[in-house]
Amino acid sequence: MTIDAAGRGHNPAGTPGGGQFNGHNRPDASGNVALTVPPSAPTVENLTELIKGLDAHAVPDLTYVAYDDQLNEEQVQAYLAGDDDTLYDSTSDWISEQSHDSAETFLREFCQEHGADYDMDFDADEQMTLREAVYDKDTSDPVKQLIQNTPDQLMRAPLISDAGSLLNPDEDGHWPEGVDPRFDYGGHSYEAIQVPRVRALEEALRSHGVTITPEVTTAVEEIVNNGPSNWHEAVDLDVITYSDIRDLQASPTDGVSLAPGRKLTFTGAEVVLIDRMNGSGYSARIPGTLTTTITADRPAFLDSPRNSDRGYGWDDVAGVYKPAFRPDSLASEWLPSPECEPATV
Repeated sequence: MTIDAAGRGHNPAGTPGGGQFNGHNRPDASGNVALTVPPSAPTVENLTELIKGLDAHAVPDLTYVAYDDQLNEEQVQAYLAGDDDTLYDSTSDWISEQSHDSAETFLREFCQEHGADYDMDFDADEQMTLREAVYDKDTSDPVKQLIQNTPDQLMRAPLISDAGSLLNPDEDGHWPEGVDPRFDYGGHSYEAIQVPRVRALEEALRSHGVTITPEVTTAVEEIVNNGPSNWHEAVDLDVITYSDIRDLQASPTDGVSLAPGRKLTFTGAEVVLIDRMNGSGYSARIPGTLTTTITADRPAFLDSPRNSDRGYGWDDVAGVYKPAFRPDSLASEWLPSPECEPATV
């Protein structure tokens, strides 16, 4: 019995060819044969270079700051004093945790798109290398956002510390009227106590650029008549203002970091004479312009923080409506230094 050659994978001429079974002849090595080679997984170096080449907006902000996230009182105090170390140290753990988690979320998707598995293909050191590459692309500034989100605060900028130092005897050590006007023992005449105090406060305000008008004198008399009974080292004269904390920062960080301080110019500012030891005082609005200088050593500060080594604040004493202490205007400029020009803010 014969077998049809065509049924054995041969053509009618008996030559191996198409059919149910193909022949087993080796292809000519010189022929054009397409080979498919599985692609190798990308290396950390490959992925790092790809990340470095990403557009600035390809990596999302790694730290999410909600609209109601803001600086706490300790951080505000550090910011006002220009204490960047305390400010950034207090936020570093929160920022680091968010940045780590956000970077890993980004990398899992990024690696998958490029044929790799972030969790399975790389060890801890390699994952850190990839995260560092992502951190370098992050343009977010969470501390700046926290500062921007912080609402206006009731703050005080110092004018005179130790109001008692404004009152001094003559060269011979004698007091006018024979009475030390720093202390009100009761029963003394108005001229002996109040008049020297009014004059002393007027002189203090004059040294801060205030023009002494009848309206200013009236405001000063109100402060003296209703303020602390005794003037001692814990009685201070301050500007009290409800303002943006950025307007009272003592030490700049953007471009003029060498400025030694900041000059503040208020119009229609409220001034308070406060006994921060005994919890008494009085405030009044001063017509016209008033200037003062704040520095890292003598910064503005929150009026009544919960934890304070300054004693009583004015809100502690009087329970004030804070927006009422907003000045008519507030301008500022950094003080000049050898390496930077003054900048109006």
